[in-house]
Formats: sequence, C-alpha cells, structure tokens
Amino acid sequence: MTRLIDNPPYPKWYYNVDTSLVTNVQVQKGEELVTITKEDDVWYFGDAEKTPVDEAQLSSIFASLGKPSFQRLAESRASDIAQHGLDDPSLILFLVTKESRQAENVTLVKEYLFYLGQPTEDGKAYYGQVPVAEGIPDVFQVDAGWVEALEAIATQPSYPHATTGEAQTSPSNTPEPEAD
Repeated sequence: MTRLIDNPPYPKWYYNVDTSLVTNVQVQKGEELVTITKEDDVWYFGDAEKTPVDEAQLSSIFASLGKPSFQRLAESRASDIAQHGLDDPSLILFLVTKESRQAENVTLVKEYLFYLGQPTEDGKAYYGQVPVAEGIPDVFQVDAGWVEALEAIATQPSYPHATTGEAQTSPSNTPEPEAD
C-alpha cells in the first residue's frame, strides 16, 4: 500500500491548469513582475494605469501558459530544495481560475502557485515545486522551453511591470470571490 502512495501507477501532472478559466496571471523573475487580470471580460496589466492588454500580448501570454511538453518527478518529498534552486526560486508563477457553475449557482475559485528553480545539468528542464498545505512537496522537472517562455513574459520590456511588493505569493492574500 505504501508503494502506491509513494509511487502512484499513474502520471502526476504538477502543472495542469485549464487556461480558459484563468482570470489572473502573475509571473515574477527577480525584481520583474508582470500581472494581468480579467475584469468584465477585459484583460488589464497590473500597473498603476491598468493598461489594457492587447490581443497580440494576450495571445503570447496564454500560449506560454499552455501545458508543458513534459513534466516528471525528480524527487519525492524533497528535503533539500536548495540543490534544485528552489530555496530562492528564479521564477514564480501564480494563477487564479474562476469557473461558474450555473446549476449550483456557485463560482469556484482555484489558486495555483508554482516555484521554478535552476535548470537541470543537461539544460533540457528546470526544477519546480508546488507548495502543499501539509507534508513535504515533491520536486519535479518541467520542459526548459516552457519555463523560458514564462521568463520572457516577466522580462518583456513592452509589458507594464508592477512593483514586486504587489506580487501575490500565497493564496491567503487573494481577494475573496465575488458573489453571483
């Protein structure tokens, strides 16, 4: 039974987000932070002016948020995250999704937080981690191209940047969902 818990007979997808439900995106690399938020079906950057996101920018951002070409377990219940560069992640991705369920008259809000560390020795992947409420989280590897596309969002000079003090790094400081 323990083997099934430690080594499930099915793949575990660490990044499995339905991008059609995303309403908030934050990508932070060092001091660079890009935030976009959907309000009344319009996307805005998280800068002080609430600059609208144009269609080309939105398309590029959401193309980067697609599912990575591969992800796999690197270390189950990792005790030394520093060896993977996750003690001080090089990239933080925070997403919020909202799904309205009309039949139940409810809006489901889910938050996702991903830490991405250093590249693997062969440079084909990066180490990542998803915080967990209890226990010790796994360290996984994810496609390097996917991570580099996310990094490009955070460092894109044409995107208005928020200050890093505005980053939401945990689900606890996300606004409560609006009532239907």
